Amino acid sequence: MQDKSLMFYMIRSELEDAVGTENVSAKEMERAVYSVDYFWLSRKWQYAGEAGPMPDIVVRPGSVEEVSKVLKIANYYKIPVTTWGGGSGSQGGALPVDGGILLDIKRMDKIIDTNLEAGYVPAKGYTKICEIGKCSLKKLEFGIIELDAGQKLDFYTEDREVAFIMLEGHCDVACNGEVWENIGNRRSVFENRRAESFYMPREQALEITARDQIKIAVCGTPVAEKTRPQVLREDHVVLKLLGEQPYQRETSFIIDGNSNAKVLTIGESYCTKGNWTGFPPHKHDTDNMPSECIAEEIYYFLFEPRQGFAVQCMYTSDGSLDEAYRVKNDELVELPYGYHTTVSTPGYQTYFLWLMAGDYQGFNRSNDPEHDWIGK
Repeated sequence: MQDKSLMFYMIRSELEDAVGTENVSAKEMERAVYSVDYFWLSRKWQYAGEAGPMPDIVVRPGSVEEVSKVLKIANYYKIPVTTWGGGSGSQGGALPVDGGILLDIKRMDKIIDTNLEAGYVPAKGYTKICEIGKCSLKKLEFGIIELDAGQKLDFYTEDREVAFIMLEGHCDVACNGEVWENIGNRRSVFENRRAESFYMPREQALEITARDQIKIAVCGTPVAEKTRPQVLREDHVVLKLLGEQPYQRETSFIIDGNSNAKVLTIGESYCTKGNWTGFPPHKHDTDNMPSECIAEEIYYFLFEPRQGFAVQCMYTSDGSLDEAYRVKNDELVELPYGYHTTVSTPGYQTYFLWLMAGDYQGFNRSNDPEHDWIGK
């Protein structure tokens, strides 16, 4: 980029349109600020009176959308971009050694959302944990119902189809003048790997009555079509042993196309102790049917003994997401996109409920091609 050239003014004009005129500067005094951080070499240049590497132009975006616009311009004109935060780097990594655009992100100082490791604090009644519009997901909601023996809870599904997975205890359910009795078949998820459940369509009112202490996972997603309520007993559940050690798990399929649900797919995974689960890492964020569909997912974890934990890995091929979380009892992980895989700790029983919703109902996913050879 050459100052005062026609091309320079064209690029500057496009950047001003993207972030505002007041947030673009090519003044030498302002550009010089970004030639020095806490790296010893840049300080040496400064003390010796030598000029450090300066950007050609400084851009100060105020949102993710503005960052995207700037990067599109830079990509089109093949201009190098250097990101600048607080200028406190100690290794020179933020110095604009190739000139180009300096992306100063200090205007992006607002907290848009917080989700401090989504977890569940046991409470009586219905507790919403993941709500559309209040989490990273747009199609999935999740909560927990806990009641003592004899307690009742009224529930209305609104515009969602909702599946109720019996984690613990037994209950009766009343809707449309009919009562289904004694739904549930275990005192904990580790007692029986074929969970009983009940499904409710959109715009459905129901009443849940606890026969003993109950804990129910509530899984919902918006749907257009209204179907019929359904109770799914133990014999409905399909249980499969997937993978081989050291990436082995037993997985159940509770809600899918064999139920009245139109969008939800739900099951449970029991990790072999100390094994990886869902390996090779897989994803479902691209419309490439029938091999892969776009679907969001949630994992809800329980352990025996309760102090156990697992490690949940999430990443994308371009590195924009690359995280590993230590998940503990009664915690969940939201999976809006990207590859993911889980590893359980030795000695502990690791369980997670998984629920999916997206453009297609099913288990359509693709493995990370770098690791796909392992599963073959």
